[in-house]
Amino acid sequence: MNTKKIISCVVAPLVITGLLVYSVNEYCVRKTEEWYPTSGVWRLYNNDVKDKGIALLNLSVKNGHMMMFGTSELNNSPDIKVTTVPTSFYPNQYLNREVDIVGYAGADTLINAIRLGSITNLGNVPSVYISSFAWFIDKEYYKEGIQKNFSELQYYKFMNNPRVSGETKKEISRAVVYVLDNKKMFNESILYAKLYSDNTFLKQLARVMLKPFYEARYAYLNFRDNIRAYKLVKKYQNKYRYQEKNIKWQEDRDIVAKQSRALCTTTPSEMFAYKKWYNWHKNNDIDEHKDKFIKSTVGDSKEYDYHELLLKVVSEEKIKPLVILTSANGYYWDFAGLAKSERIKYFDKCILLQEKYDIPYLNLAYMSYIPYTFRDQAHYTSQGWFEVNEKITKHFTK
Repeated sequence: MNTKKIISCVVAPLVITGLLVYSVNEYCVRKTEEWYPTSGVWRLYNNDVKDKGIALLNLSVKNGHMMMFGTSELNNSPDIKVTTVPTSFYPNQYLNREVDIVGYAGADTLINAIRLGSITNLGNVPSVYISSFAWFIDKEYYKEGIQKNFSELQYYKFMNNPRVSGETKKEISRAVVYVLDNKKMFNESILYAKLYSDNTFLKQLARVMLKPFYEARYAYLNFRDNIRAYKLVKKYQNKYRYQEKNIKWQEDRDIVAKQSRALCTTTPSEMFAYKKWYNWHKNNDIDEHKDKFIKSTVGDSKEYDYHELLLKVVSEEKIKPLVILTSANGYYWDFAGLAKSERIKYFDKCILLQEKYDIPYLNLAYMSYIPYTFRDQAHYTSQGWFEVNEKITKHFTK
C-alpha cells in the first residue's frame, strides 16, 4: 500500500474523528458552563451524573457554591416532610451561597476521601463532610454502599492529583482493591488499584506498559462525563431562579419545632420518631429491632481507617472542610441494644483524628436524646436539620 492510500484510508479518518470528538467536547463544555447557573442541578439528590462525575462538581466550585458531601441525610424529597434540608436553607442572608448536595445512601468515607481529592480548587469554597456513626457499627457495616457509590473517573482524577502524596495514593488504592475486588463491573479500576497499591518492580513495569491504555480510558471517561453533564444541564436550564432565604433564628426555630412535634410520637418508648415510621414498624417488625445490635461494637470498624485517609487527603490538599460527626436517635439505639457507652466510641475516636490533623468538626452527640430531632433511627426532622444548619452557618460566618 502506497503512502497516499495510507493517508487516505488510515490517517485521514483518525484525524477527522479526533477533530470531531474535540469539537463535540468543547461545545458541550462551553454550553454546560453557559446554562449551568440557571439549571439548579446542584440541588439534585442522588444524581449519578453529578455525584460520580467531575465536570458539574468543578462548575459548582467555580460558581462559588458551598459543597456538602454526605449520604441519605441529604435527601430533599418533599415526601420526607423536612423543610430545613440544606437546599431549603441556603442561600440565606448570613451565608449567601447555593449548596451542592453530593451523595446517596451508603457508607461513604472512602468514596469521599477520593472525591474530595478529585475536585479542582475545592479550597476556594466552604465545604462540609457529613459522617455517620451508623457506618462504624461492627467491622464492616455496609461494604456494598461503597461499591454502589464508587466512581472510576473520580478515582483516576484523584490519582492524577499532584498535591496528594504517593503514600496516600497507595493507601487509597489498597482500600479500593479490598472494597471492589471480585466485582467484575470494576475490572479496570481493580487492576489499576492493584498496580498502584505498592511499588514492586513487576507492578512498576506493568504501569508503564498499561499507561497508554489508562490515559485513553481516562480521556474517554472525561469525554463521556462532559456529554452527560451537558445533557443534564440542558434538561434543567432556565428552571431555577435564585432566591435568598431570610432566616429569623428564634422565630424559625419555634416554627420547625412545632412542625416536628406534630409529625412525631410523644414518648421515649415510641422513640420520638415520625408517627408514620414508628407505627409501620410497630405493626410489622418492631420485635425484630429489639436488641438487634446487642452484640455489636463501634470501636474497631475499618471506617476509622477510611476516616483518617480522608483527613490525610484534605490535609495534603491544604483544605479544611467542616466535618460533621452526626448523632442518631438514642431512643431507637437503646431499644436495639447498642448502648450509649458503646456508641460514644465513634465520637471519641473521630475527634482524636480530627484534632490530630487539625480539621474543624462539629460533635453532635448531644442531639441523640433531644425529642423530635429524628424522624427514624438516624435521619433528622426539620427541627434536627435546623440545628445542624445553624451551626454550619455560624461556623462559616464567624
